[in-house]
Amino acid sequence: MKVWTPRRRAKTGRRSARLARRLAAVLALGSAALGTLAEARTVKIVTAQTLELRNVDGQELVIISGAGNQSADSSAPEAAGVELQVDDDLVRARRVEFNRTRRTLTLIGAASYRTAKDGQTLRGDNLVVDLGTESLTGQDVLISDRELEIRGEDVERVPGQLRANKGYFTPCAKCGRTTNDYAFRAERLVVYPGDRLIAYRAQLLVAEVPVLYLPVVVLPLNDEARQPKVQVGRDAVDGLTVEADLPFAVGSSVLGTGLLRYYQNRAPSLGGGVDLRAYAPFAAVDRADLYLLLLPRPLDAQGKVRGEGGLDTDLNFSVRGRVPLSEATRDLDYAFTMQRRDIGRSDTDPERGVTRSELRASVEYPRYRAELNVLGRSGPEPQTAVTQPYEKKEVVLDPKPFTVPLPGGDLSADFKVTAGEYSAASNPFSPSAVRQGPNITTTRLEEAHELRYARPLWTGASLELSNSFVGRYYGTGARTVQLSASGQLTQRWGVQGRQSLSLRQEYLRYEGTGPFAFDAVSGRRLSAPLSLNLNTVPVPDTTFTVGYVRDPFLKAEHQQPARFGVTVGRRPLNLNAALAYRLGTGELDSFTYAVTLGDPESGKLRLVPAVPAQPATPTTPAQPARPAYYQRSSAWPAPRLTLGLNGGYARVTSVEPVSLAI
Repeated sequence: MKVWTPRRRAKTGRRSARLARRLAAVLALGSAALGTLAEARTVKIVTAQTLELRNVDGQELVIISGAGNQSADSSAPEAAGVELQVDDDLVRARRVEFNRTRRTLTLIGAASYRTAKDGQTLRGDNLVVDLGTESLTGQDVLISDRELEIRGEDVERVPGQLRANKGYFTPCAKCGRTTNDYAFRAERLVVYPGDRLIAYRAQLLVAEVPVLYLPVVVLPLNDEARQPKVQVGRDAVDGLTVEADLPFAVGSSVLGTGLLRYYQNRAPSLGGGVDLRAYAPFAAVDRADLYLLLLPRPLDAQGKVRGEGGLDTDLNFSVRGRVPLSEATRDLDYAFTMQRRDIGRSDTDPERGVTRSELRASVEYPRYRAELNVLGRSGPEPQTAVTQPYEKKEVVLDPKPFTVPLPGGDLSADFKVTAGEYSAASNPFSPSAVRQGPNITTTRLEEAHELRYARPLWTGASLELSNSFVGRYYGTGARTVQLSASGQLTQRWGVQGRQSLSLRQEYLRYEGTGPFAFDAVSGRRLSAPLSLNLNTVPVPDTTFTVGYVRDPFLKAEHQQPARFGVTVGRRPLNLNAALAYRLGTGELDSFTYAVTLGDPESGKLRLVPAVPAQPATPTTPAQPARPAYYQRSSAWPAPRLTLGLNGGYARVTSVEPVSLAI
């Protein structure tokens, strides 16, 4: 932010400095107020001369004025002395009134507003900028961008769109001619920056003389790749070929391109389609896209029509939107897609002639969330196993997690129910499903819940209980269950509870065989591991850990080994060692170690600040004062020398090599 002091010098240097400080403080306050009240938009004062705070009819106004350039044209925005930055947009005016109550900027007199995103400059008198909706309104506004110059008596700008009444536009504004070669005058203009311009009830002007009336004029503004194009050629197989892409618009919210294809020797010879995009065409639709191309089937290598000929289809349709529902915390969101691609596929391709569709919808209420998922497939049935569901009708009900207060602690619960019909690959471990073929179709109901309870017992001790369950029930009569229950007792002690001892008992049970391969239950069917973990700090900077797990359903040779670990982090020694020992068989499973000796900081002295004396308290004795002193991080005699040694042993691979690094 630049700050100018008044041109006329004060009588004393002290008074001038005081005025400059006050102006800088007011400008900084105004800039902070603009940035705060503009919510998502950030407004910065780049250049200004004076700033006033007023209260008019209960509305707070910030008046920002500039000195201006007296030698320049006073009607030009460049002569203004106020310059603001609204996010990346640039505002210039002689005077700006910021209504803090309504969150609007009124640009008094000649002003300009340049949008960074669209690359447009809007010039006019008394422009009004709404910081909440990011819209702009004004009268007698001149709009300039890289390609067009547009004038309108009444202009309104909203994000992504410009509207002008009684407008005038010409693509020849940048040609440098006094009279434009051709232009248009329209009763109403709608501009989509970087995309298209639509003029309603327009007159074509040649050298400013009306020569033709047109009810609608559509002028593409997009890049060259999306401009109208026609390609005519001749192919040795197809003969004369014509490909045309012709853009069009329907109303103010639908933009499309017509696709025409002609191949002289194919049967049929003519094909076509459309590439369509619609922006909020209806209340519940935010965006809709359609790409459809019907292309005559290509000829074979000998130039003959394949089979009876016909058309190959490429289809890609998608629509998404929102539906407001009463009492819902979030609108119902939905998205639908449909796809088919025949062009480029051989006659034996299994995906030829297959159309896939997908619908996803979700809504959220204060106490639960609901989903609807539908997968559709039309065309030849798959002859091989399809891992994931290729047809699905599914409803999901997911209540929000809740907590039930209990004596000594809280019980938290989370439930979820899923019901639907699926078509997917058969589970090879289910004989009844395999008899149905590589894929099977049936219904499925899944219920999943998780319960947790925790409470403190005594000082440093806590108890945690949990239960997790997933049950699936199928229309074939099969069912699967995944049950997990556990309890853990933990005791902590020492500084910040860094030392701990925990005992954990788990019970895991899997049973049943489902008909689908995508949700087949895998893993051990029954286990109840009991684990013990110890973490201690016997001396400072040294940690010792012990871990042991035993499962009563496993034989001794299949039990996990007990694990011991030591970590030392006191300079100049850094040690990490781990040992795994099988208690059931009395065998050493593995042993690894890594030792480093060195301290690059041992040659530097560090100042330890003095500590004042501390008086005695009811719980602590008095502490004498301690003077400041210097100390080294360690007594390592060679700061530039570091020694490293590591090695180990594994029962499977025998002894590992020992390596030494200096």
